[in-house]
Amino acid sequence: MKNTLLIFVLTFAFFAFTSDSSVPKGDQFRVDYNHVAIYNKETKKWSDWIRADHTFVFNYNLRNDVMHMKANGDNFVYKKMTEVEDGKNDIGQEYQAFSALDEEGLRFTLLLYHDKKVGLMMIYSDVKIQFTYF
Repeated sequence: MKNTLLIFVLTFAFFAFTSDSSVPKGDQFRVDYNHVAIYNKETKKWSDWIRADHTFVFNYNLRNDVMHMKANGDNFVYKKMTEVEDGKNDIGQEYQAFSALDEEGLRFTLLLYHDKKVGLMMIYSDVKIQFTYF
C-alpha cells in the first residue's frame, strides 16, 4: 500500500511539474484559410483570390508566437513583438492586432479579424496579404 501511495505521489508531482512548464501563456488555437490575395500599395490594386490552404497556430510556444503552415509543408514561426490590441477597420469589422517579425526578420502587423470570412491580414510597409475562408 505504501509503495502504491509513493508511486501515485511521485507521478502526480512529475506531471504537475511538466505541465506547468510546457503550457503556453495564452490558449493555443488554430485558424484555417483556403484563399489568399495580395494588395500592392504602389498600384493600389488587389490581386485575384488564389486558392491556397494556410493554417495559423496562435500562441504556438511560450512566447505566444504564431506558426504559419502552408499546404506544401513549409512552416514559419512569426515572432510576436508587441501585445495584442483590439481594433476596428473603417467599416466596423473587429480584429486583434500585434506586430511580429517574419522568417526574414521583416517587421509586419498581423490583424486577426473576428469574422473568419474577412480573415487574417499581414501588413508590411508596401504590401498587404489577406487570407480568408470561403
